Amino acid sequence: MISMNHFLSVISPFFGLINKTLTTAGCFLTAGFLTAVLLLVQLVRRYRKQVMKSALRDDHAFHDVSAMAGEDVVMAQLDLARAFLGMGKRDEAKSLLEKIRKQGTQTQREDARRLMEEIQ
Repeated sequence: MISMNHFLSVISPFFGLINKTLTTAGCFLTAGFLTAVLLLVQLVRRYRKQVMKSALRDDHAFHDVSAMAGEDVVMAQLDLARAFLGMGKRDEAKSLLEKIRKQGTQTQREDARRLMEEIQ
């Protein structure tokens, strides 16, 4: 990221050139434009900070919802494993069923075990 001091050191040689070639009104116009650019840079930095803070809050909220919906997620995985079996995609089904056997409730683990027996 470019610091203000670096930015000013890069554009300061242009101010001398502007003073020699432009009228006073042109210098003020250019200075005003550069000031607007600097303000825009500051606004973008503030916006990025806010976006990052918001993303962190949303990430925590996602994990909370994910924990509450854990059983539903496992049920969806179980349904997906059944669909994979119906399509003949045994490897995909087996991978999901192994996850379910680690994460699911007792009933879900039993369902996953039965489906695994069908595969083998």
